[in-house]
Amino acid sequence: MTRLIFYMIFLIGFSPAMQAQNEGKFVYTEVIAGPGADAGQLYKTSLDWVALHYTGQNTVVETRDPTHGYFKNTCSFKDTFKYIMPGSDNASGSNYANITADVSYTLELQVSAGKCLITISGLRFKYFIPGNTLANLSDTAKTVARTFEDQYQTVTTKMADMPAQKKTWTDFFDSADRRLKAVISSYKKSIADAASDKGSAF
Repeated sequence: MTRLIFYMIFLIGFSPAMQAQNEGKFVYTEVIAGPGADAGQLYKTSLDWVALHYTGQNTVVETRDPTHGYFKNTCSFKDTFKYIMPGSDNASGSNYANITADVSYTLELQVSAGKCLITISGLRFKYFIPGNTLANLSDTAKTVARTFEDQYQTVTTKMADMPAQKKTWTDFFDSADRRLKAVISSYKKSIADAASDKGSAF
């Protein structure tokens, strides 16, 4: 049902480039023109792009539906950020640890003749707080896993008087934002290159 709705919206049309951090809704979607290319050609180009940029442990194929020009993957990357130690004595954020988070998201591609829709959604992150920062907690409690939307709400509602902590998370959001916009730019270039040279690209 979700895929049907996704496909119908695509046929009706999207406004281009609705990007993330729109009132805390972390969704990227853009329609990309592939003039002169049919759906089968664009689907093949899309799969080739996925195979080139997503390999090994950073992607899991969920759905491939060439009949309807639909593709869905769960993808991931790692991002390092400052974890500001909690406590009123650390308001300046001078006491921190560099922590690497695993960021995951859903990548969906929908193609039809002459155009492609790329959607990135469902952003989540997970990281492990070093034991010396929360020595009294169990290993399970030291693992933090949340959606971007939930963390955004925490930042906006509970960190107004915590500028250092707030900046840590806005920087984290911005880093992910740049990376995912680069993903879309890469896909756009792949489709544009294929459409401009259909004889050799397909």
